Amino acid sequence: VWWREGKVPLPEYTARRVLWWDRKPPLPFELQIQSRSKDRVKIFDERFLYLQRIIKARRERRKAKAAEWTEERKKILQEREQKK
Repeated sequence: VWWREGKVPLPEYTARRVLWWDRKPPLPFELQIQSRSKDRVKIFDERFLYLQRIIKARRERRKAKAAEWTEERKKILQEREQKK
């Protein structure tokens, strides 16, 4: 921030908290499921945990596939640039 230039740097904890002004980082999954309503759902519902594990695995596969495609796309674009 412009008004902090040339001043003593903020401590690490305070610098992290400054990032929270816009949006707080998400809680870890283990804490998120504990903050669900106990009146409506079981906190450690086996079916829910199983489905979340499947969803997480699917997301990881998609992310890996997207990274693979990004690398392939870079190679294709480099080949096109070399042909020109």
